[in-house]
Amino acid sequence: MPLENEIAPVAKIHIKQCNIGAYKGLKNIELKALNVINVLTGNNNSGKTSVLELLDTLEDPDNIYRWYTGVQFWNARYRSSQVFDGIRLLFPIDSQEYKISYSFMEANGKEHSIELHADIEERKFSSEQIYQINKRYGMFTDESDSGYIIDGKCMNLTSSIDGKQNDTVTIYDFQGDLLRWIVEKKIVFFKTWYLSTVAHVSQRFSLSDILRDVDMHQSLVDLLKIFDSHIKDITIINEQPVEYGFILDNCNEALPISSFGDGMKKTIAMAAYLLRAKDGVLLVDEFETAIHTSAMSKVFAWIAEAALRLNVQIFMTSHSEEAINKLLRIGDKEYINVYTFYKHEGTNYVRRLAGEEAIHATDTLRMDLR
Repeated sequence: MPLENEIAPVAKIHIKQCNIGAYKGLKNIELKALNVINVLTGNNNSGKTSVLELLDTLEDPDNIYRWYTGVQFWNARYRSSQVFDGIRLLFPIDSQEYKISYSFMEANGKEHSIELHADIEERKFSSEQIYQINKRYGMFTDESDSGYIIDGKCMNLTSSIDGKQNDTVTIYDFQGDLLRWIVEKKIVFFKTWYLSTVAHVSQRFSLSDILRDVDMHQSLVDLLKIFDSHIKDITIINEQPVEYGFILDNCNEALPISSFGDGMKKTIAMAAYLLRAKDGVLLVDEFETAIHTSAMSKVFAWIAEAALRLNVQIFMTSHSEEAINKLLRIGDKEYINVYTFYKHEGTNYVRRLAGEEAIHATDTLRMDLR
């Protein structure tokens, strides 16, 4: 399903290689000879999503907030220490040293190294100190409740890029949130966009870029017909807040996208994030989620063609053997690599197969790529 007026695609690879020294449960992992589309597969808890989280810091690794992608809250009841504990758990779980490290090579062969260090100390804090610290970050506590002393912890975080150390940022275990303006944002390496497994149902995302891109707009509409043949167009049905809908040939008024199935929402979300990631990197967790097997081949082919057109390198995880096999059999399999993560006696390993090798492994050797 080629985009109209499309020039013959030329593969662009932003990240040629990535070596992970230590992050969460990952240690000494090498991702070599990266391709335009890189599928990360393997058993649960093998580190696939952790790779996406780490790559997401490439846009701005000296901004502590950028590392927040890897922080996940599991307790339904809110605790102020969740932010502190969440960041602490980004560091290797089997080391006494709080240090995250990884390096990568650009397509031109230039190498870079990224590190994040933490120093945790226990201190006593007065109610006045707590009030002033929370006020600094825009979180106000009751100033009248004064005169007490508590035991607390602070974490001094320092990042370094290519050996150059950045300013230290301190967070506290009584701090309610980690605000985006702790460090001024600046793109250092690549633009990155992270699409989680639930983003298509839990987040609002803009389609304004798609509506402005005539070729991509029409191509996406044509693709969505595999979900509903009556779809004629995508439009804005509400200005504030912005809400998008579908114009159908069997309905007198546009219907909101929210009223349609998750497969359509996931496809639209991937399209929107692809455009945002133009000339950068797109990270998709469980790319096949919500897409029915009957639609996979066309959706995956469309995503691959759009990535080539927009100069986007994709990293995506999957647990589905069927989805990986369908992806490998689209027309552009030479742009696809499959990386299988596994552990043996506590050590991380990765097996890389290029597109044709992966097909041979499944068809001839009957190998399960997962």
